Amino acid sequence: MFGKKIDKTKMAKAITQLRLMENKLRMIEDRLQNSIDSKMNELLKYNQLYGVDAAKMIAGEIAEQKKVLFNIRNMRTSVERVRIRFETVMDLNGSVEMLKDVVPLVNDLKKSIVKAYPDLSIMFNDFEEKLNQIGLEIDSSELLNNPQIPMSEGMNEDVEAILKEAEEVAKTREKNRLPSPP
Repeated sequence: MFGKKIDKTKMAKAITQLRLMENKLRMIEDRLQNSIDSKMNELLKYNQLYGVDAAKMIAGEIAEQKKVLFNIRNMRTSVERVRIRFETVMDLNGSVEMLKDVVPLVNDLKKSIVKAYPDLSIMFNDFEEKLNQIGLEIDSSELLNNPQIPMSEGMNEDVEAILKEAEEVAKTREKNRLPSPP
């Protein structure tokens, strides 16, 4: 009746990795912003000392850095959104687990109270029906929103290897693109 159990340790590990990614991206943003700020100061000096042509060169560098900064901010925001969704799933999973514990309590209470107060049976039936309906809605939305792709163990290792390789390539590209801080 209620959704499948989520592996909390895997989810927590994923959330931790996403937080680390967010922090690294935020650190890159800060460095890049500092670089842009220092280039702006240079731009003012070059404009006064060497003229507009020298200043245009620095302005072009600043424009490129601002584009990179914009893309990094978008990436960090996307990672943050995914992390928030994962945290929400963990919170909802905890609520569903608590709801699972309520259903048997309601059934037991219904059996004992209905004998003494038959008028309350309608209320308990309605309450039990609503709990079951919530459970069914959770099951159906989980199937629609989270289709599971079965992976063999070998396939899972391949996916992990590809993800690690992609992360290394991204780090290398990032190092090559970003200027070293002054």
